[in-house]
Amino acid sequence: MEKADYDFDTAFKRLVEVCEAKTQASLARSVNTTQPVVNKIFKRKKHIPARWLLAMLRKKNVNPDWVLYGGDKHKKFMVESDVSL
Repeated sequence: MEKADYDFDTAFKRLVEVCEAKTQASLARSVNTTQPVVNKIFKRKKHIPARWLLAMLRKKNVNPDWVLYGGDKHKKFMVESDVSL
């Protein structure tokens, strides 16, 4: 698997921020996985799983692009008008 086109550490910090996670276990609960999976993803530092980004979109309306790339070009929260069908 190729390296991500975003800075993993920065994106991971944004994910932790929106989840309000204090531990890997609390992050795991927020993204519907287990702490060992979070630890594995963190150690590999390659990609944040798409299903974690989808979980934050569904639970908190957080824009996945904001998590990955930050706020320069992307809003933190999605609104209905941002979604095209």
